[in-house]
Amino acid sequence: MIFRKKTNNDTNFNHPHIGDVVRIQRVAEEHGYEADLEACAYIWDEYSDRHAAGWINLPEDDEYLWPQVLSTANSLNHIKGFEV
Repeated sequence: MIFRKKTNNDTNFNHPHIGDVVRIQRVAEEHGYEADLEACAYIWDEYSDRHAAGWINLPEDDEYLWPQVLSTANSLNHIKGFEV
């Protein structure tokens, strides 16, 4: 299962909240999903927008974060390449 097919070189990826994006990637991979940083950035941006925030803290507990990540990824199925 993947969020997005890996097509970019993650080492060159940049995001204002890269730590959160990397954490989303790690949590997704721990749950059996292949996710590149671009896809995780989309997830972070959408999650933040849902809370009407330009920046929002992610839940501290990864097990609480995971359902939020999966729900957000599902809402992004309209973006080419997302497969949830």
